[in-house]
Amino acid sequence: MKESMQFASITGIVNTVVLNVCNWMSTTPEAHQLASNVAQALSPFAALCVMKLYAKIDHPPALVRKEAALAAAIKFCKKHLDDKHATEEFKTKTRAQLSELMLQQQKVRVDFEQSNTYSSSLPPQEKPSVD
Repeated sequence: MKESMQFASITGIVNTVVLNVCNWMSTTPEAHQLASNVAQALSPFAALCVMKLYAKIDHPPALVRKEAALAAAIKFCKKHLDDKHATEEFKTKTRAQLSELMLQQQKVRVDFEQSNTYSSSLPPQEKPSVD
């Protein structure tokens, strides 16, 4: 829900900016109408690109690298499974590896968050003893 609201907001902002630029640059009403129609058709795609860029900037680089490496490995395994000249033994091993990679892909965010616990920079405080 949050992502769809964010996407709708970004689409509205991009659409407004593009329409204002079209209004500023167009010289005739026909050119303005054409530019406005094209801008309204393309603004959701521009908003999607903005959201993807934001997601890459917002996530830690190490996590993005892990996700990209897993996605590339899964794609490579699927390509090997589609190979008609590969032996059945090779395909069986590839299926097992693909299954393991997909499980890692499902857990990559949780594993990343568990391995990146942030400790306090303050020295530990001694608890008063109860006598």
